[in-house]
Amino acid sequence: EAVELAEQARRDAGLEVTDAAEGPLPETDDDVRPEHTARFYALVERQLRLSAERPELALEPRQIVRRRALRIAGVALAAIALIGAVALVARGPRSLKARASAAWDSRYAAANAVDGDEGTDWLLPDKSPGWIEVEIVPPRKLDHLRVMNARNGNYADRSTGQFHVEAFDGAKLVKSFDDHFDGYSPTPTWRTLSLGGARVDRVRIEVRSWFVGGGGFAEIRVD
Repeated sequence: EAVELAEQARRDAGLEVTDAAEGPLPETDDDVRPEHTARFYALVERQLRLSAERPELALEPRQIVRRRALRIAGVALAAIALIGAVALVARGPRSLKARASAAWDSRYAAANAVDGDEGTDWLLPDKSPGWIEVEIVPPRKLDHLRVMNARNGNYADRSTGQFHVEAFDGAKLVKSFDDHFDGYSPTPTWRTLSLGGARVDRVRIEVRSWFVGGGGFAEIRVD
């Protein structure tokens, strides 16, 4: 409607847009002439067209402040997400890698103790001591070491008795303690041992005694 009024005012005054947009302003109401009216509506028309092309120019101050705050917050969140993604890529996925002094045979390798499957065992050779070492990837602060005793599936003839634990941060020994299982069980439960929030990159567990045919573990986990 403002555009139509501006065009009509210019027609009535016989003015072009450039004519209406230039010249001095009237000082009093008595000085207002048709070309001034045309100039007013021409300016309104230009403002409306500019607002349509640049919507942000029509915002009120509080809307501008709010939009700016949202933009800054969006940039900050994007930066935090990027930093987190970079950290994850640099750190890589969390995993446990195991090796051992020996295994009964290839079906009972050290990897069985960190595969997430409670039905698989790492087993030592018949009636012999030995150790399993778990690498923590990446190294990090840990509260607990959790171990589940072996049972050797359907044979039900192997489990650990006394064992010794050592936790390392590089070459530094940060935790060392002894523990034991009370006997063989066909359904062993988790035993939770405290690491006290120490930074750990590997854990070694030495099997010092066993029940029935030999020792081993079903699972080893950290958190």
